[in-house]
Amino acid sequence: MKTIEIDERGFAYKLLYSSSEYGGWARQYVIGIEWHYHGQLIRIDIQNESLFREQVSPDGQYLVLIFYQNKQYPDPCNCVVYNPQGQIHRIVCAPYLVSEQAIAYHQGNRQVLGLIRGASIRKNATGEEVMFLGIYDPEEYYHSHAFYFESREFNPETGEIGPLLGVSLELR
Repeated sequence: MKTIEIDERGFAYKLLYSSSEYGGWARQYVIGIEWHYHGQLIRIDIQNESLFREQVSPDGQYLVLIFYQNKQYPDPCNCVVYNPQGQIHRIVCAPYLVSEQAIAYHQGNRQVLGLIRGASIRKNATGEEVMFLGIYDPEEYYHSHAFYFESREFNPETGEIGPLLGVSLELR
């Protein structure tokens, strides 16, 4: 088991890795995340290699985990916000897509539920550092080599997915 320590914005955690070999290829996958809080070791076990992304909130108070093909946190409710004590603060579900690109792609349909596949920190229109979620179009995500995703402002305290910060094209 390997560990890599990541220290972002005051919330230091370790990703716990395991590895396997298949057909001569070695691969690593996350099996857990741990950190210390007031001298106590906090550990979250990750089942079935299903952690897709992790991100610490801008204020360092929350750890946001995005899961992929996880039985406990399936799409569209695959975003889990943990507090420093290791308790689930919120489970967040993907919103409807709102970008012009998504609405045009779906011929005006405004009821297309997105997929949460990313989380990061960036500045919003007022210059404040905020967390954002990458919201993908499920049809494009599963059936295309190039697809748009929406960057939507996210408040891990309230669980609110807010305004569109931008739209990006991703190539696979």
